[in-house]
Amino acid sequence: MKKPFVLLAKKSAIDPQTEQRDSATTAVYKVGDSYGVNGRKGVVFAVSSDGKHGVIVSFEQWQCGWDEAKMRCEELGDGWRLPTIQELQMLYALKEDQEFVTALRVAGCPQMGNGSYWSGDDGDGSCCAWNLSMYYGSSFNPPKYYHNSVRAVAEF
Repeated sequence: MKKPFVLLAKKSAIDPQTEQRDSATTAVYKVGDSYGVNGRKGVVFAVSSDGKHGVIVSFEQWQCGWDEAKMRCEELGDGWRLPTIQELQMLYALKEDQEFVTALRVAGCPQMGNGSYWSGDDGDGSCCAWNLSMYYGSSFNPPKYYHNSVRAVAEF
């Protein structure tokens, strides 16, 4: 059974310029850490209870329809995908968190806006897919051709 990811703070040290961890905290992450391993770069927004596994959100952000969003996530490389609605809800909970916002700013990427973000859930495979409003925190099921915001996620 897969361990659930939770918003969990753990102490760790990282140099955002080099993305290197000190030896005392190797492979232990907390929400808001910058992550850069094997070419995969992002900010940690969910971690397992031991801090060794979690989910990162990409530095890149786009505006596009759902099909293009899915394709652009996959083009980032192995393991990148559209987030689930639950992951978008975690990002919604963090969008005003100072540590998380600072990590995005230090990385030189935009913080989560107030628009709607696509999820990877296309429901029944019809013409619509689920997204989450970062303004209201609620999910909607608009047509896939709508241009919504996109942030890819990947597990580590």
